[in-house]
Amino acid sequence: MKKAQKILMALAFCSLSVVVVACSSKDDKNKTTTTDNKDNSKKEEEKGTKVDSSEFLQKYTEAIKTVKSSKAVVEKKQTVNGENGTSVSTVTMDMAMSDNPTIIKIYRTSLSSGNKKTENEQYITDSTIYSQHYKTKEWSKATFEALRKLNDGRRDLVNYKNALEFLTTVKDNLTVIQKGSTYEVTYSGNDSSLGDLISKVLIYIDKSAEKLLKQVKPTNFEYKFIVDAKTFLPTEFYIKAKYDYYEKGQKVDGLGMIEEISAKYSDVNKVEAITIPENVLNAKNADPNLPSLP
Repeated sequence: MKKAQKILMALAFCSLSVVVVACSSKDDKNKTTTTDNKDNSKKEEEKGTKVDSSEFLQKYTEAIKTVKSSKAVVEKKQTVNGENGTSVSTVTMDMAMSDNPTIIKIYRTSLSSGNKKTENEQYITDSTIYSQHYKTKEWSKATFEALRKLNDGRRDLVNYKNALEFLTTVKDNLTVIQKGSTYEVTYSGNDSSLGDLISKVLIYIDKSAEKLLKQVKPTNFEYKFIVDAKTFLPTEFYIKAKYDYYEKGQKVDGLGMIEEISAKYSDVNKVEAITIPENVLNAKNADPNLPSLP
């Protein structure tokens, strides 16, 4: 009897072991399948889904109409390959825009290839431009058209209008990919209309670029915009433009320039009202001889 009990207990133990092993194998298989599914989902998200560019642009255009205030940090980096080597200079504009009334505040920093740094501030309203001279730090105010054109261009950097222009200018050649919570919009080519727009924006950021742009010709443009998939507003963009240098109509081998523009946006419709200080409001009227801006 005892022998029979021992045999039964042994059989029961073996059966339990088989069940445990089988369950363990099933659990391991389920874990492996779950892990594989997560990996595949992650790969699909990284790869993204292609989106119709026309439909995207329509939603994007409507979205920027809702922007009343925002902040942007815009940087222009210029790399020149010249006869005396390579020189690099940067211009950074820390910008804020508030509504009712619309006021743009800009803190501008320029760093030349020789590490010479200049800084100045600026306020832009619908009717008047208040500018601090980058050397003397004196404030002036003006309303004349030529200066307004330049500074309205700077205004468009923070209110998303320039970002829209960059997209619509080459709308038929855009690639729009949705990757999770963002859209990635890219372009690469040499569209002359885009070249004209990039030149215009480069001058908005740095007036001194105007002279150099007359001596070069573009060879390629590329850009990437990151757009929030929920709001359809850009969070950042990067543009790169390559140029060859020409002298008397002839290309000069080995000489050229690369211009890079980047921007990061934040605090959409969250910027508190900007107040222009009294000393700035009471600055001397410089029409039509406001000191030239950097």
